[in-house]
Amino acid sequence: MKPKKQAYAFLIPDTGAFVSGGNLYNRHLIDALRELGHPIYESAQPEGLPEGVPMLTDTLLAPTLPPALAKQSGLIVHHLQSLHPPAGWKGADWFREKEWPWLRHFGWYLATSPYTADYLQSRDVSKPIEVIEPALKQLPVVQDKTAHPIQAIVVANVVERKGILPLLNAWAAAPPEGVVLSLAGNQDMEPAYAKQCLSVVEKLEGVHYLGTLTQEALQAAYARSNLLISAAYMETYGMALQEAAAAGLPVLAYAGGNVPNHVDAGRNGELCPSHTEIVSWLNKWATQPETFKPYLEHARALAPNRQRLWADAAAQFEAIKIQR
Repeated sequence: MKPKKQAYAFLIPDTGAFVSGGNLYNRHLIDALRELGHPIYESAQPEGLPEGVPMLTDTLLAPTLPPALAKQSGLIVHHLQSLHPPAGWKGADWFREKEWPWLRHFGWYLATSPYTADYLQSRDVSKPIEVIEPALKQLPVVQDKTAHPIQAIVVANVVERKGILPLLNAWAAAPPEGVVLSLAGNQDMEPAYAKQCLSVVEKLEGVHYLGTLTQEALQAAYARSNLLISAAYMETYGMALQEAAAAGLPVLAYAGGNVPNHVDAGRNGELCPSHTEIVSWLNKWATQPETFKPYLEHARALAPNRQRLWADAAAQFEAIKIQR
């Protein structure tokens, strides 16, 4: 008889309510653990979870969790607002005043990137921090791509942190010749900002908004594209960058947060200090396809190194918990 698998409890938002990196991470990790035979309980309320089962809490629900319960739980650190604080705030001040009062109570931390783990350690978090990076639901087919025309895609919810508006404004100021840009992501999270972005999209030739895509539709969009653009000011991980790199797409990105860990600058993409520079690279590659071709070749060669499945992440999670 096989030994009974450890049960886990996840205090998380409804993963089907909206598409986000955090919700996708939770859903895929839970599903992979279930496939390995682990009993999993999930709820948006602590009362909906059994006692005595190792628990993990999503960052969105963490601030209201009673300290005594937080002490018994791990915290899944998806994104901390101190990494990209509101106007008028310094990140260190936001962390100290808004995040540390509730974050400090947790027994341990599950970070989704080495970048986030390093950030917590830099804020003097002394409790254990484990890192399990996101993975892929299925391995993509790496296809040969032509360098011309450029068919770029941005995969991001239309929120201020993702840098969509400054990218569109930079595009409007110097439209890349013959480049097609598709935007895929939810417009309901920050409606006023999304409305502003989409009003600009309507005026730009070659720019199209695709809305929220299913996983299958997203994979088809990657297959049609030959470049991923990340305009986000801050990514604690960057799941779209991982997916694109695993599919053999070069990445052109604003260099914020964990983004540089996805891009080998000069090989499978470029890192930019501004949205204007992103558009400058697009203009160069559009008019000089021979300069873009090596990026396609390197991205295709590096793709297998980026292909890790959620089953691998679940196995890593098992090892971490066995040690505790």
